[in-house]
Amino acid sequence: MQFLEKLAKHATMIMVCFCVVSWTASGQTKGVGAMAANEPASATVNTYALVVGISNYQDPVIPDLKYADRDARAFAEFLRSKAGGQLDDAHLKLMLNQEATLGQFAAALDWLLEVCKEGDRAIIYFSGHGDVERKTVSQPGFLLCWDAPGRVYMSGGAFGLAYLEEIITTLSTVNKSKVWMVADACHSGKLSGSQIGGAQATAASLSRQYANEIKILSCQPNEFSLEGEQWGGGRGVFSYYLVDGLIGLANLNNDSLISLHELNRFLEDKVIPEAAPQNQIPMVLGNKTEVLSKIDQKLLQQLIKSKEGQLVTFVQTESKGLEEQVLEHVDSLRRWSYMRFKEMLVAKKFFSPEKDCADYYYRMLEHDENLGPLLNSMKRNYAAALQDDAQQIMNKLLQSELMELSLSVRAANEKYNAYPEYLDRAAELLGTGHYMHPFLKARKYFFEAYLILLNNKHKDLNVGRQVLEKLNAALSYQPDMPHIYWMMSLVHGFSLGQADSSIHYADRAVQLVPSWQLPYVNLLFLLADKWKDMEKAAYYLEKINAVDSTNLVACYANAIYHDVKGISGAAEYFLKRALEQNPEFVAAHNLLGNIYLHTGQLDLSRKHYQAAILRDPDYPMAHTNLGIVYYIEGNKQNALKEFEEAHRLDPRGPFYNYNLACYYGGENQVETAFQYLEAALQNGWTNYAYLMDDSALENLRKEAKRWEEMMNKYFPNRQKK
Repeated sequence: MQFLEKLAKHATMIMVCFCVVSWTASGQTKGVGAMAANEPASATVNTYALVVGISNYQDPVIPDLKYADRDARAFAEFLRSKAGGQLDDAHLKLMLNQEATLGQFAAALDWLLEVCKEGDRAIIYFSGHGDVERKTVSQPGFLLCWDAPGRVYMSGGAFGLAYLEEIITTLSTVNKSKVWMVADACHSGKLSGSQIGGAQATAASLSRQYANEIKILSCQPNEFSLEGEQWGGGRGVFSYYLVDGLIGLANLNNDSLISLHELNRFLEDKVIPEAAPQNQIPMVLGNKTEVLSKIDQKLLQQLIKSKEGQLVTFVQTESKGLEEQVLEHVDSLRRWSYMRFKEMLVAKKFFSPEKDCADYYYRMLEHDENLGPLLNSMKRNYAAALQDDAQQIMNKLLQSELMELSLSVRAANEKYNAYPEYLDRAAELLGTGHYMHPFLKARKYFFEAYLILLNNKHKDLNVGRQVLEKLNAALSYQPDMPHIYWMMSLVHGFSLGQADSSIHYADRAVQLVPSWQLPYVNLLFLLADKWKDMEKAAYYLEKINAVDSTNLVACYANAIYHDVKGISGAAEYFLKRALEQNPEFVAAHNLLGNIYLHTGQLDLSRKHYQAAILRDPDYPMAHTNLGIVYYIEGNKQNALKEFEEAHRLDPRGPFYNYNLACYYGGENQVETAFQYLEAALQNGWTNYAYLMDDSALENLRKEAKRWEEMMNKYFPNRQKK
């Protein structure tokens, strides 16, 4: 009797990131380096930097930011790198949160005035809030330090932009230092000046050029800046791409230098689509030929490597301060409907109940001009929520998460069935012009293909063609999506039985993501268990182990290989290592049960099959294997119960039909046995030798004519005399 199967407080980027930035055109040691490319080659300069990041303010009236301090820390890390000038503590002051009081900030600015000499560079990076108290010509605005009061900035804790511009001008004209300035000062938040556009007024002041400095602003004065978890695990979109660009991703002409022009192009290319459907267009002012950084190839390659295989993400952002401002001026019904919409997003009730779901409230409010700037935020957050769970599955697959693949058909259907509809609605919301549209459509078709294959895992040419049609539709939207090639490998292997194509597409998937083990684990199973090509199986096992020979994926792959080779001790060793890493791994419990069944250890075998069923009652292979244990022990009633449960869970499964054929054959119920055997052969049973040797089928083989007709039908080449 055959009994083996082998086979993952949001806040709108309300960050003010005010930076006066200056760094060298080439690598320098401890703040000393060569001048920019457009300066005399003999000149030598020092670079001094002040980097400030405030997310958590002392006064609870001032809304906290989420990632301002992380953005400041990331920028400081860049400055400490070779590409950023290798600034040491004598040349770089980093102040985060409570360290950044008005007194400390002012003292640090005085330090810059004292140390910066002719030809030096000054860097000031301020990441926090900016605001005005009243919109007048004489009050250009304030940068809010950690100890700023919530309402009256003139009383202290806030640094006036007029003073800051005076310092910049002094550094530039008197000290004759080069001053570069990067500012992210447009943000939402209910501050003292929010009713008169304080953030926007502050940003407008920052955009004015007073001296010979360069200014890089995160957005236009009438826009808001975004932050979110999709950027570096929690960063502002502007700061995230600013650092990426300076490290080297902005290099357009491959000359190892990053100019202001190149950085400007890079920021526009990245920030504008990432922020959509909200508007965030960076501003760059100054000499576009100015060289900002010299690429350190080692650091750049590390950055590129860290992004290897990353999926494009799109997540929700939050703008509590903006909400408060808008909702204060709408009627109670609109306010209630908006808040109910948000509740439905959190509850993931997107389409039902019909008149109390996210889609219902969104359609009610989407053209309501009274909600103004909140409408784009609603659209973004709805689209993000619709694709969030599907994104997690895509991530888990790319991380070779075998637990996800161990889900029973029923559990996987319950989890994935809604994803195509969700992804299609998200694509509709964002529109064809949005950069996420092709990714969402590709994922929609991918999940449609996944669901078809999930429910028809057996050899079936029609199913194979349906799946390939969906996958080709996905490729038309995203031709470099590795998941598509992984599934093409699966469908060619399982549905179509085409070994060469299965190998080809597994290789394509891994070419796109060299560290991805999953495609080769699936391929190894097909090569070893189905096609008995142990030489190629060993070749791909070596590739899996080369990535990481100790993780759960490698342990399971090694167990499969050694089990098929008949080396039970090694298979047992690797399965135990896998279960040490994750005791909930159902497939490992099942395969370990098989090892003990092979070696006659029925008690241990039963224990692991029951452990698998306990963790997933809908896992059919564990049921059918437990039935074998009962059958061997002579408990035919329980054996039949388990065989039938496995068949109920997967009626087309060749293993489950085969075991029922064996059961009824042993009971001399030949007609019923032939029916189940026919179903097993129709759905992909290919082990002819086993059919001829299995004693449980002896009564069927005695029906010589019927048996020979069946063998000729399914194994014509093996029946030739």
